[in-house]
Amino acid sequence: MKRIMFVVAMALCLAACATQGVRTCEGDSPAMAKAPSPAGSNARHEEIRSKIRTRVEFHHAAIAPEAYQSNEPLFLIGLEKPRAFSRRPYCASGETGCNGVTIDPEKFDAVGAGNVNAVTRTRQDIRRTLFQDPRSLVVTHMVRTRWTKGDGSFSTGGCYVFNVYGLGSGSKWCDNSIADDVVSPEWTRSGWFAFDKLRLEIEKLAKQRQATHLVFLATGWNTDEYESYRDFVQWMDQIGAAAKGREYRPIYIGVAWESKYNSVPNPASFTTKGNDADEIAFSWANRMLNDILLPLAADIGTHVVGIGHSFGARIVFGSHYVRSVQGRQPAARPQRLTLIGLQAAFPIGRFITQQGEEHQYLQQNLGTATAVITSSEFDQANERITLAGGYAGGKWALSSIRQQRRLYADALSLREADSSGKPKTYPDETRVSIYDASAFVNCQLQGTTGGAHSDVYDAEMGRFIAEVLFGR
Repeated sequence: MKRIMFVVAMALCLAACATQGVRTCEGDSPAMAKAPSPAGSNARHEEIRSKIRTRVEFHHAAIAPEAYQSNEPLFLIGLEKPRAFSRRPYCASGETGCNGVTIDPEKFDAVGAGNVNAVTRTRQDIRRTLFQDPRSLVVTHMVRTRWTKGDGSFSTGGCYVFNVYGLGSGSKWCDNSIADDVVSPEWTRSGWFAFDKLRLEIEKLAKQRQATHLVFLATGWNTDEYESYRDFVQWMDQIGAAAKGREYRPIYIGVAWESKYNSVPNPASFTTKGNDADEIAFSWANRMLNDILLPLAADIGTHVVGIGHSFGARIVFGSHYVRSVQGRQPAARPQRLTLIGLQAAFPIGRFITQQGEEHQYLQQNLGTATAVITSSEFDQANERITLAGGYAGGKWALSSIRQQRRLYADALSLREADSSGKPKTYPDETRVSIYDASAFVNCQLQGTTGGAHSDVYDAEMGRFIAEVLFGR
């Protein structure tokens, strides 16, 4: 109880405490964008929205696809928390009459972890996160955005892989798609079948353009769907510019999720939305990464990359470290996988069994993946959480690692990047590399709070990500 109250108090401070000593970033901010009104009509939308009680700001792409376009291929996956006419989309082990994907916390393990309590604690946290929340996150739509090359040499319209709200005027289904009429509360489980269609769409496009990278993106706390899209486009443009001249033909898959409350102050949602990000990691993102992207990459020979900001880093890292809970066997052909957490909002104690809080990202489960996190002394959102060594993106984490090197030595490697975003040394091949990025993550994005917490969309960050992917 004391720990919960402490986290709540810190969460309230995230917005209440004024930003101090951090300059304002120059240039455009994706946080300042306003979602345009839909150009066409969709009679079915209001019927379904009222039936399942969802919020327009988290399915804007489902009714206004014309507002979404990019210079590289982007599939956007929207997850919401329906408040009516919906059942939990996944099943517990041994649950009768449930036809969704089964998630079993008892399958979480780490051979040779040396700490039974860490494994037990993780299983308990997974069970609590997935099965004690009365409302689950559900996939309601998947859209391939309109893709237009910046030089005007190529353009293709967008389409829906899945959309419970139906099609509005001017929109269409992709060649591989699935619909649901929402006639039963079990409509929530259609999203699992939609992932199979998504794989076919990605595979078709990957072969057409000889894709080199499948890049999974996830945004963080207090971000509506249109802002998530703008964040995705910023990352895509900055990484693309930094990777110019290299073999980089990506396909992006962005996860936008219901990451804030509606009727109460945003700080009150801190704990709940952190848990929601973990839920997505254990369930939907787990499925996407391990059953869609990695097997597809093995078939066509591509590099899989996961990039998450803030709570989005929980989605990316958890989908890998806790992958076994869906009963999956180790891949026969391990693919190259890189995980990147930008100003990650979870405690570094997740990486070590001696100081664990919540579930664990055990070193034994890292496998052959490369894992990288940026941290900054100017991140005033993450710095306010000091539990379990501090949140990975803030100065307390940097201080903890420096002061207790022996404690973290087996799991974490502290590194630095210069003011241009270039890493001074490349990522560790066997441990998580936490980069002190204070030299370039050091200003507050317009329309945000928390100091430099959201300073992750500029050219320097694009260079950092490109160097992580190509630098060796």
